[in-house]
Amino acid sequence: MTKKDFISAVAKGVPEGGTLEIVYLTRPSAYKDISLSDTCVTDGNMIYFTSMPSASVGDLLRLLTGQNAGYEGRILEVQPDCLVMSKDFTVSVTEAVTGELCPAWTTECAEPYDEMYIDYLLGKMMYYQQDFETANQYLSQFNTRWLSYANYIKERGAVGKKQFTGYF
Repeated sequence: MTKKDFISAVAKGVPEGGTLEIVYLTRPSAYKDISLSDTCVTDGNMIYFTSMPSASVGDLLRLLTGQNAGYEGRILEVQPDCLVMSKDFTVSVTEAVTGELCPAWTTECAEPYDEMYIDYLLGKMMYYQQDFETANQYLSQFNTRWLSYANYIKERGAVGKKQFTGYF
């Protein structure tokens, strides 16, 4: 289903008395450049900015220029004026910095099972809009992924715990 098809399906409306809550997940690009024109101060495991980049806890920061070039660490905390990193910087310094920021993106299930939730939502939406053929396609795809995920968990589960019940 394309984004255009999805929007037209939503435009048809929700059954009377019902509600529609949409969770739309997108994958970020692998890296985005955070070339900073301001001066950054590194001290211990903290990096201070004059204007903070758009960053979240769990994101990976790589510094490409300056005395800390080659530094790579995860963001543990975002404060108003600085980022607290997972490891210390090699040099405490004030300088202009260029780097890469890799956003963290997690789902409950690993690939290729991460889209089964979307299949379920789309299937239920199509069902309530009485497009039973499309609903059947999405729900069949959900069931296939769910069974495959259940087998994956059973095979790699903890010793003695080979059940797949009460998961949610």
